[in-house]
Amino acid sequence: MKIKVTDIVYDTTDNEELYLNMDLPTELVFDIDGDSDDIEYEIVDAIGDITGWTVKSFKWSEVVE
Repeated sequence: MKIKVTDIVYDTTDNEELYLNMDLPTELVFDIDGDSDDIEYEIVDAIGDITGWTVKSFKWSEVVE
């Protein structure tokens, strides 16, 4: 399933200075396993894989093509 994630807020608790010097995306579009029981966990995991950062919050919607 293709999803669009917006309003991504990263957990910067321990790395505020490093975060301020980075240009992390606030929106991403990617594919995840649509059969998962916990889509939000899959989204958090995918964002972490893409950016290397932990996510605090986000909004998402399915991309219909």
